[in-house]
Amino acid sequence: MSGFYKIAGDYEGALAVIRRGHQHNPSGVDSVAKALWLSEIGDAHRLPGNYDSAIHCLNGFQNSDNNSNNFGKASLGYLYLDMKEYSKAQSLILLFYKSYCELIKYYQKRIVR
Repeated sequence: MSGFYKIAGDYEGALAVIRRGHQHNPSGVDSVAKALWLSEIGDAHRLPGNYDSAIHCLNGFQNSDNNSNNFGKASLGYLYLDMKEYSKAQSLILLFYKSYCELIKYYQKRIVR
């Protein structure tokens, strides 16, 4: 739901939706849900240019798993792009690009059969 607000440019609305969702399960959040929550909040801060707040939410993803499903790492990469720190961004975003290419090859092989 917060994605719609971010697309519309209503970043405060996006943050309100994210916080409201977090209120429904504040203590039972597992590590995956917490990572998604932090990634969404960081992204909602990044888009309007609040880079200090975004880095506060996303900096923990710098040393997290190199998993293509780690959306916080991708969000951190986009933050580095916005901050014009291209070398930092490249190492994070290439991980997702390589995973994407592998998925394309996998599905192309399945379709050809």
